[in-house]
Amino acid sequence: LNTGGCSGIYDCWFESNVSSNGCGAVDSSALNIVSNTTFLLNVAKVSGPGALKTARNDHLAVYNCNFQANSSATYGGAIWLTPDKTREEWRNDLSVFSSRFEGNSSGSGYYGGAIACMENTQRSQLRALVNSVFIGNTSKIGGALYLMGPSSIANCTFVGNEATSKGGAGVA
Repeated sequence: LNTGGCSGIYDCWFESNVSSNGCGAVDSSALNIVSNTTFLLNVAKVSGPGALKTARNDHLAVYNCNFQANSSATYGGAIWLTPDKTREEWRNDLSVFSSRFEGNSSGSGYYGGAIACMENTQRSQLRALVNSVFIGNTSKIGGALYLMGPSSIANCTFVGNEATSKGGAGVA
């Protein structure tokens, strides 16, 4: 699903979607909210995250979602937050509330088993991560999280996440 004009996704289920080049389930463009939605067994074979990508001037809030067993050949088994390189004025930010990330994985040489925020600028930030659970996510660096830039994390649980190189729970 490419969300070019869609502002919200509510009460949906994305399962066993596969992309040969790009995000496995939802490639966001101007998406504002994802709520009460499950992402299960989605796969990005070449580039992009397994479940959800935000890259084009998004201010995305994720509420009460479940990300389970999604995988990426590159960054962010579940979510990849990255700035659009073509438009300097565009900003991306992500906030996640009351969500669960379990068994997600990124490629063997890449970052962020559950969430990857790939640039240390004001253009791309994980603003808030609140009341969320991370269980059994895997990656080379940042088993659950790979964050570049300032982030606020509150009341989250990290259990059994694994990185083959650095930061089982996360790298910031």
